[in-house]
Amino acid sequence: MGLALAGIAPGPASAAGDAPATQESQHHGPSQFALQMRSVWILVEQAEYAEASRLLAEAMAQPQFASAAPDERRAALSLAGALAITLEDMATARGYYLQAVDAAPGHAEDWYWLLLLEADMGMLEEAAGHLASFARRWPALLDGTEADFGELDAPLFGQLVYGLDKDAPVRLELLQALFDSGWDWNGRGADELWRELALLHLRRGDEAATRATLQRMRSPDVLVALRSDARFDALVDRDDPRFDVARANAARIATLRGLADARPRDLGLRVALGYALLAGGENAEMLRLADAVLAPRAMPGPEPFDYMDELPWIINLRGIALRRLGRIDEALAQFVRAAGYQGVDPPDISHALNLGDFHCGLGNAAAAIDAIAAADHMSDYGRMVQAGIQHCAAWLQGDRDGARVALDYLREHRNDGPEMWVRALVREDRMDEARDGLLEMLASDDRRDKALELLQQYRKVAPLPGAVEVEARWDALLTLPEVLEAASRVGRVERYGLYRSTGI
Repeated sequence: MGLALAGIAPGPASAAGDAPATQESQHHGPSQFALQMRSVWILVEQAEYAEASRLLAEAMAQPQFASAAPDERRAALSLAGALAITLEDMATARGYYLQAVDAAPGHAEDWYWLLLLEADMGMLEEAAGHLASFARRWPALLDGTEADFGELDAPLFGQLVYGLDKDAPVRLELLQALFDSGWDWNGRGADELWRELALLHLRRGDEAATRATLQRMRSPDVLVALRSDARFDALVDRDDPRFDVARANAARIATLRGLADARPRDLGLRVALGYALLAGGENAEMLRLADAVLAPRAMPGPEPFDYMDELPWIINLRGIALRRLGRIDEALAQFVRAAGYQGVDPPDISHALNLGDFHCGLGNAAAAIDAIAAADHMSDYGRMVQAGIQHCAAWLQGDRDGARVALDYLREHRNDGPEMWVRALVREDRMDEARDGLLEMLASDDRRDKALELLQQYRKVAPLPGAVEVEARWDALLTLPEVLEAASRVGRVERYGLYRSTGI
């Protein structure tokens, strides 16, 4: 975070002569506080941020500050927060922004920086509460298209929703505020979050609120989750065309194409469209989409798209399409390209993990380890993916000690990604333990939905050469009578004419 990012862009409009005036200065000339504020702005314009921060703190300690108008106090506090961010003193910055929203709560940018700071500091309940307030006050600013201070996006919302305790009251407050705002991630949809909201309403016995939430869901993945989960049986008619998964994917493709045509600079929409095309098996169309995005431009100039941090995902999706067409070497080149993309700071380590996973599937143990060597700053789930790749590579190399270390990690942290643990057991042909692990997932309220997702039958491609035996054992695990019987107690397994939208 830097000063400009915190919404302060010093220039002529903020020069010393235009410093905010206090009530006292309106009657008796500039107060000591006003004079100090002028000096603060001069220092800001000279990029003397540490000295500006010191002088501003001194100015706010003056008696005149307490009697200043609310908007004047808020302006000083917001500037103090921005300076603290620039000086990497996040706790102090949060304190200033808390005071700023208390002094004059009608400024969206203060709430924006406050909740971002809290999320970055791991204060998820506080950040969620402030985001809920933001959504209620400024629903039109959630997608960032009308805000001049930055964008609030789906990854942040997901960080809060999935990072909070499932039954934390603020989690329901946040989800309901986002839902009521009409937010839909700029047309990409937010059905995964609405499913979480529906589950909260269902647990509270609020059938009307659950039905209202279900009405907005159109994503094929979420419709599969609703169809397969017995908790929704009283509310989901699987014969209703609205819950037809193939039809929903076709409609999603049409909707996203229309939005992408209307917003030619929106790269995020093209990523969403790419996933829908791959789910429908439209690999050639996915390649045409990616090639249009990635085509070299003859003339230098500004980037052709907004959200350029999404570009490696277009490359990744191109790799998946090539892999499904059997063009394995070309697919590998795309995953290497996505992992090496330098246009995102900090780099998205998802692509390094995807590359490592693909090398494991090819049987390239050393290359898999090299691919993930630099992966850092991961979520708990990302660390599970990394440990799964480490296990795969060790097992391929005959390194049983290394495999045991990785498997121990996967077992100990299985709540963060239980499918990685079960798959490692399958890799070692420990099928009884793998069965018990899958049964454990089905018996858990928190992990049942993931187990049911794994059990659904989708269209498949031939396994990669280094994973033929493992995939055969995996398929056998998913069709064990005791597994299917346990699934029938909490849901059902159905066959779909789509490909999974996750994985490579």
